[in-house]
Amino acid sequence: MNKIKNSPLVLCIMDGWGLRDQKNCNSVKLAQTPNFDKFFKSYPSCKLEASGEYVGLPANQIGNSEVGHMNIGSGRVVLQSLPRINEAFKDKKVFDIKEFKDFFKNHQNNKTIHIIGLCSTGGVHSHENHIVNICKLVSKKVKKIKLHLFSDGRDTLPNEFGKIIHEFTSKIPKSVKISTLIGRYYSMDRDNRWERIEKAYNLIIDGESKYKCNNIVQAITEAYARNETDEFVSPTSINDYKGIENGDSLLIVNFRSDRVRELLESFLKDDFSFFNRNNNNAPFINALGMNEYSEELNKYIPSIFKNEIHKDTLGEIISQSKLKQLRIAETEKYPHVTFFFNGGHEKEYELEERILIPSPKVATYDIKPEMSAFKIRDELINCIKNKIYDFIVVNFANPDMVGHTGNLDATIKAVETVDNCIGDITTEIKKINGTILITADHGNCEQMWDDQSNSVHTAHTTNLVPFIMINENQNIVKLTDGKLSDIAPTVLELLGIKQPKSMTGQTLIT
Repeated sequence: MNKIKNSPLVLCIMDGWGLRDQKNCNSVKLAQTPNFDKFFKSYPSCKLEASGEYVGLPANQIGNSEVGHMNIGSGRVVLQSLPRINEAFKDKKVFDIKEFKDFFKNHQNNKTIHIIGLCSTGGVHSHENHIVNICKLVSKKVKKIKLHLFSDGRDTLPNEFGKIIHEFTSKIPKSVKISTLIGRYYSMDRDNRWERIEKAYNLIIDGESKYKCNNIVQAITEAYARNETDEFVSPTSINDYKGIENGDSLLIVNFRSDRVRELLESFLKDDFSFFNRNNNNAPFINALGMNEYSEELNKYIPSIFKNEIHKDTLGEIISQSKLKQLRIAETEKYPHVTFFFNGGHEKEYELEERILIPSPKVATYDIKPEMSAFKIRDELINCIKNKIYDFIVVNFANPDMVGHTGNLDATIKAVETVDNCIGDITTEIKKINGTILITADHGNCEQMWDDQSNSVHTAHTTNLVPFIMINENQNIVKLTDGKLSDIAPTVLELLGIKQPKSMTGQTLIT
């Protein structure tokens, strides 16, 4: 570790920890959080915008972990995929995109195009309007179209799918046949739970399912009768769907990468081995994605839209300054402190190291609300004691991941776990005169009930998030309220590093 002022500097991201004054169904207010309460009151602190136009999303759109980490790490408001794609459909530019044209050139006559993705108003991984627009465009070129829908219930209310499906089906062309329904719990795993992905694979590729329905309304109605919420809808085939045929094409409509990678690997990679595919070959040869999903998957699936890779991110500037940095998180948030924090840059920067702590293998995280937080804490404290790194980014997933379950008691325990961890980490940082910045990427756990729908609230929020600066030499510093992209300039100021012009955020230190 180099001798540089205010280092080591730990940037601690409490994922999904928002601020809300009302106490009812507010995990943060209901939990015992002596460390957070003391820190927020006794040290320089402020509040940050983490949603809508402040993070490059449409106004009033909830923030999310991808967007939050990208804004924090880039130090600028990053225009996100949702508004970029909205604009492209509005201007009718999609038909002119080369990859879109090539997809139809490569599609075999009299074969089916399978459109697959999350049907959601959440706008986090996809949007129902994008599916409608894609269906309309494809129906102008191809007669045989089958639609495979994932229900949300995680970035939306738990039973929203049943409320939106009537209007959704009225918007798509009649030539588009809805063929399957499955909850995102199975189809959008990102934690190597291949037994879940296998269920989605068998449904879409082979038409294999326990439940069979005549139409999508019957499918979701029967799922609710089984006490399944949208996220957990069992694989259901619709209208006697039998699976794909040789020569069929794939079009995936999710624009966010982290929760479609596993399913796409099973669809596209010949050397896939995580479960047994019946014919042992990649079922789709011709495929198209809404967005780029990874450097590896780019070999198999071109995309309509391209990811923007941002330069002069916080991680890159730290690296150029010859400082050693660490990223540490458990599996659920590991891509966020690496790929997304680095502005879409997949590989480590020079002098950047990464520690991945496996997330616990449980069905849902309310079963184990502490997740892997204590393992992260212990590993991080060891790094602090050994004075290895100048800059550390750590993510605690608990408030977000447990908050998504809708279980208030478990989420309170999750919040208390993180409070315990930030207390212990701060104690160690103080011993070596370092700095810890405590913040969040978006809200979630502070609102666990939706009065309007009279149901649990499992989605993110538009609430502000905290920002706390703890450094015994900086106690008289004043902070001003801001937005997530102001964090990186603040880090650079504390470390005495010049802020690049492309980093347009403003330091929070007044």
